[in-house]
Amino acid sequence: MSDVPLCTLLSGGLDSSAITGIAAERGRAHGEDVRSFAVDFLGHTENFRADRHNTSADAPFVADAAAHMRTDHRDVVLDPSALSDPAVRRAAVRARDMPVGMGDMDMSLYLLFSAVRERSTVALSGEGADELFGGYWWFHDDAITAAPAFPWLHATMGQARQERPYGPPDLVAALDIPGFAEQTFHDAVAAAPVHPDDTEVDRRWRQQPHLHMTYNMTSLLDRKDRMSMAVGLEVRVPFCDHRLAQLAYDIPRALHTADGREKSVLRAAVGRYLPASITARTKSPYPRSQDRGYVLKVQDQVREALDTGDPRLGELIHRGLAGSVATRPADEIDPGSRMAIERLLDFQIWLDQHDPVLDLV
Repeated sequence: MSDVPLCTLLSGGLDSSAITGIAAERGRAHGEDVRSFAVDFLGHTENFRADRHNTSADAPFVADAAAHMRTDHRDVVLDPSALSDPAVRRAAVRARDMPVGMGDMDMSLYLLFSAVRERSTVALSGEGADELFGGYWWFHDDAITAAPAFPWLHATMGQARQERPYGPPDLVAALDIPGFAEQTFHDAVAAAPVHPDDTEVDRRWRQQPHLHMTYNMTSLLDRKDRMSMAVGLEVRVPFCDHRLAQLAYDIPRALHTADGREKSVLRAAVGRYLPASITARTKSPYPRSQDRGYVLKVQDQVREALDTGDPRLGELIHRGLAGSVATRPADEIDPGSRMAIERLLDFQIWLDQHDPVLDLV
């Protein structure tokens, strides 16, 4: 219930579709159609390339969900020129207020929220369900859950993290980021509640939602809140209700994987609201543009920044590695390296916006 125009963010995944399905049923009971919005990229479905994280394009599933739930739906389709517009990046960096962006995922989220705000002032999102109900694939990889590292970093970065241009070698060595990450991880594990009857495997499983909620989710929710409020949109996250979090945490691993898949409990609870295509879909995260033209534009902007940008950039990034990525064939750049060079652009904008004094001695 709301006294302002309300909508849902619909990705075609289990979580957002569950929120949308419940909202649509409640809305019809009060004689109202629920509005839903999805983000897409020009030509994304036709040219989609699956990988370990993104297994399917959203658009066909969004269409199935919107038709099944009879929502007033709109796709916000973005092209490479909009995503690579420096003005949009500047707006995203200002909204984040720190140069810790997620590449094109920040710009697309900002543009999506801008479009949503034209028709609604409050949106419901499915954020949090993966963390509570074991939606990420690495929850189910015993080697990753047993590793002494935050699972999302170990799964998505691995050893390749050392090859990405996060900073000049002397600064990286002085900061000892691997040592900091290791100590932080051990502190986080020590703070996780323990169920005395858990086996070792069950104990590691139960650590995962705690680690995600106390570390990873804080970053994701901060990003969503800042991007949405920058355009005057309020995003609410029903799955993050503390009572639901406690309930999900107490559910044993055997029930979370009862049907041999991820999120078994949630899938069973919300199945009646969803079309079969959604209940059968494998987890796919917030989409990234796979457009080669976007990558080329980013590389052009990075090379320009290295040549003529703020000289303080050299104190914050590894120029040699950044230059190597910026001149590499676009099809050979992995997502992590692409995000790293985009953070170079974020740094340049942030330096210009705040003009900080750097003391790295």
